[in-house]
Amino acid sequence: MSGTPNNAGKVWIVGAGPGAPDLLTLRAARAIEQAEVLIWTDSLVNPQLAAMAPAGCERIRTSTLTLEEVMALMLDRVAAGRRVVRLHDGDTCLYSALNEQLCRLLDAEVEVEVVPGLSAYQATAAALRAELTIPGLVQTIVLSRAGGRTGVPDRESLRHLAALQASLCLYLSARHVGEVQQELLRHYPADTPVAVVLSRERVDPLNRWRSDPERVMRREFSLTSPFEVTGMARIRVDTRASDDALNQLLGVTGAVANRRLTGDSNSRGIFATDGDPSSAWATPFGTPVGSSLTLTATKEGVGGFTLQQPLDEFHSLIIAASISQGGRSFDVGVGHPDEQGRSEVSLPQPLAKGPFTLTITRVAERTTLDRRYGEPTVLPAAIADLSGDGIGVTEFVGGDHAPTCALGYLTVDGAQVGVEMDEDAYQSLRVGETIERPLCTSDTAQSLSLAAGSHRLETTPPAGLQIDTVVLRSPGSTASATPPTVDVHRTRLTRTATVSGCPNGCWLILGEGDQPRL
Repeated sequence: MSGTPNNAGKVWIVGAGPGAPDLLTLRAARAIEQAEVLIWTDSLVNPQLAAMAPAGCERIRTSTLTLEEVMALMLDRVAAGRRVVRLHDGDTCLYSALNEQLCRLLDAEVEVEVVPGLSAYQATAAALRAELTIPGLVQTIVLSRAGGRTGVPDRESLRHLAALQASLCLYLSARHVGEVQQELLRHYPADTPVAVVLSRERVDPLNRWRSDPERVMRREFSLTSPFEVTGMARIRVDTRASDDALNQLLGVTGAVANRRLTGDSNSRGIFATDGDPSSAWATPFGTPVGSSLTLTATKEGVGGFTLQQPLDEFHSLIIAASISQGGRSFDVGVGHPDEQGRSEVSLPQPLAKGPFTLTITRVAERTTLDRRYGEPTVLPAAIADLSGDGIGVTEFVGGDHAPTCALGYLTVDGAQVGVEMDEDAYQSLRVGETIERPLCTSDTAQSLSLAAGSHRLETTPPAGLQIDTVVLRSPGSTASATPPTVDVHRTRLTRTATVSGCPNGCWLILGEGDQPRL
């Protein structure tokens, strides 16, 4: 902008989206990755997004700061010629104090770029695979809030907005559910369909110091009317389960790792022998030496194999290993790889038929700064492919899984609820994909009868699997387009959601965490 000093910095006001890192826009990701100062709303923004900033970036949390204090920090850092990213939750144009910040920055002749983000109402609709504008039903979306302390102009009050019977999406209104319900019931029937979307809190899968705060979900909700509901569960492999446990659960044979990249199910040992160089077994950060693979020699006298490693700046390079089998052990060198990362490994002693273990003993270290202390740590080593005549390969031996209702994945009011599973579902889990499967109560029943009143839902997946999201839909909710009203009561150990007075086509997403301020 004209009048800006040449040595002045620049401010990016960035929308972080609804929270999931893969819902961040590419433009927003580039801004964060190039930030010299990150001023972020830590009470609302996923910390995985803040972790995308470079190692030398100054990170400033705003949960304890006033807007005036935030502005003073922004202006100070810009005056020093630094690239400042102001990271908000959701979209920058909705309830973000964007106007106040722009006015201050532009008055100070600071160059500003605004980067939009995906909003919660869009993520909610996507979670339900539903459209907000349906021909012949609704063609208008209203984004608003209940009055509260901030208030809204009278012309925008709920009694006026509800009269439109449009797709009404309310923000910042959880504390005013009674008022909201009362107003909406003037125009919407009390038995309007509702969907409840529940998710558990997770951490960055590459964070090796923390486990998920919520390993399972325990949720309570209340309904004002009885519903016959159908549902869906989003399921994935437990990233911290052992290779042995996962291979048994999913019906896989192949290499078994004693450890792998923390939180990454796509770094399992089987990916070293699946014949696909684009997948790999990877060791944890800091400890490639001592990491091992147990493989199988399928015949007598195996004298060597081909080992392929990724050649990039993100992995250390294996240069020596030991082989152990049946009480004997010997060292082997891994020669300099070719352009594809392949090295021919010759064994000083032939292998007998049966299992053997390869243990990494030396690596050419590449390092990075860890995310906790900012100190150097060794990057993982990885084997993209280990193959040769007589070396066992990864096989899926689970057999055909006929479609069935696999009970015991969750309970509602103590009664077992399952998911519909088949061979395609197991195949997707084997290769580390997240799947979405319908809920069921038997091989013939795919719906749940929920009476009016309080209900308790708990996830109880088999060992080795995790459920990240559960969706319960009443009839017609997939074609509806208006969000619910809900009263959320929290204690240190529980969260209770009471759904009531839901307008036509409404949905609710509960993004539950362990921080009371959320």
